[in-house]
Amino acid sequence: MAFGLYIRTKLNESPVFIEAQEAGHVSESPISETFKNNYKEVLLGVGLYLAVTIPFYIQTVFMPSFMVKFMHFSSADALTIYLIVLGVMMVCAPISAILCDTRNRERLMKIVTVCYLLFAIPYVYFLNYQTFTFALISQIVFASIIAFYIAPIPTLVTEIFPARTRYTGMSLACNLAAAIFGGTWPMLITALITGTGSNYPIAIYVMMAAATSLFCVWEVKRRRDQKRLYLI
Repeated sequence: MAFGLYIRTKLNESPVFIEAQEAGHVSESPISETFKNNYKEVLLGVGLYLAVTIPFYIQTVFMPSFMVKFMHFSSADALTIYLIVLGVMMVCAPISAILCDTRNRERLMKIVTVCYLLFAIPYVYFLNYQTFTFALISQIVFASIIAFYIAPIPTLVTEIFPARTRYTGMSLACNLAAAIFGGTWPMLITALITGTGSNYPIAIYVMMAAATSLFCVWEVKRRRDQKRLYLI
């Protein structure tokens, strides 16, 4: 937290925001204005964030306890895998950020969402073996996919809002996605697993999130082609 606060206090605002601020074009009631004028962009941002919030909550919040309660792993094994997975995400996210700066951002995100769709079922399938090795491999691959999607998402969502309501719009999109879909995930999926006796609802939920985000990435690409995005 202290490190993040230091960066934020030393980081300069974007030239676009400074220009808008000097011209008096910054909103005095950004929340109401965002919902009034940019509600479509908020919904688009929520859709883009689904492939972050749902998989991230699965991997970092739900999975450690799920492995102990439902898969009968020891707490030590579950936490060991958890720490390795966090390390993988820390390595992969900067690589993705570099690729986003040098390659087409939307194309990378399309590839990653397709990887979600292809790996969601194998992710659960390998977990069902209930061995440390298969669980580790499964979660390393899944964590890598998450990390490659996390890196470009803030920039992409930022571009869909005008400078006047950009900070508020991005914050609303991120937090609504986390609160509505990410925060409710553990309760919902636990009920589904208990009710069905199967672990595959995890895969289905991931695929639904990935499909929604893939559609939203296509929409961003369409807006870019129509020059309807707001450059930073």
